[in-house]
Amino acid sequence: MSPLKTIIIGLGNIGMQSDLHLAAEEHTYTHARAFQQHPAFELIAGIDENKSNCQLYQQHYPGKAYQSIDERIAPLQPDVIAISVPTAAHYSTLHKLLKIWTPKIILCEKPLSHDLPEAKKIVEICNKNNIQLYVNYVRRADYATKKIKELIHQQVIPFPIKGIVWYSKGLIHNGSHFLDLLQYWLGPVKSFKKISEGEIIEGDSEPDVLITFSGGQCYFIAAKEEDYSHYTIELISSEGRIRYDHGGEHVVWQPKISSEKFQGYRYLSKKHETIETNMNNIQWHVVEQLYLAVQHQENSLCTGEEALQGLETLISIGNEK
Repeated sequence: MSPLKTIIIGLGNIGMQSDLHLAAEEHTYTHARAFQQHPAFELIAGIDENKSNCQLYQQHYPGKAYQSIDERIAPLQPDVIAISVPTAAHYSTLHKLLKIWTPKIILCEKPLSHDLPEAKKIVEICNKNNIQLYVNYVRRADYATKKIKELIHQQVIPFPIKGIVWYSKGLIHNGSHFLDLLQYWLGPVKSFKKISEGEIIEGDSEPDVLITFSGGQCYFIAAKEEDYSHYTIELISSEGRIRYDHGGEHVVWQPKISSEKFQGYRYLSKKHETIETNMNNIQWHVVEQLYLAVQHQENSLCTGEEALQGLETLISIGNEK
């Protein structure tokens, strides 16, 4: 199969810039580096309204960078488009690109929108045009995430599960990453109960909330981003504990064991089992899953419909009084 022609719209941090200063053989955090590295894709162009970003793209990546989406670039005809413009521009960007292209796949940054009706329109438009839409909740593509799902499926970590999630920098902006992970592991959201309103940061609320999934319950607790970023998950089952620390960079499983001293007592083993993770190259793994999606093979990416369900939950939590 010929390489899939790919265009990135939005050449900011996640689009291109976050890993420019880092060694390419050790770090892949951006769409540009991931698509350039993966042999199944051919990065043919970048698009950004900012002239400096376009110039920077042309210094580091193949093809030309453009400042607008218009008929002039229609002949490029990409198979894959990554949308990494600000959230408020997701819908308008989709509307513009569909005037000249109908790609096979769109990979959109999270969240789809801050407006639920608009997010629904994005999903509907892609379905109508037979475009596979995925939302870039990157942690789904990591080794550790898939290993935990496998352990749950095998009932090594059986339901019901109880957990605590620490998040910061907004429920929709960053908490959504962990809602998506928990939906991937524990199934759909069944209900929620807001515990406290929390603060507002950059227009995004930070409540403490108890969320019930089909496979268990998790408390989402807001930390203070102004102090430091804090992203961690602790999951407790009848057989042991998962600790998902530093945003997924360090993941361990502690099974229960029987006490050698006290008959009938069980506790968590002090010898935890490290679960392999590769967050340093996480965007490459996203692109690898995208390649599977193009071939209609099983993959771990978040679909547009799944992202929409998560967004509906998050907005409902934010609106609850």
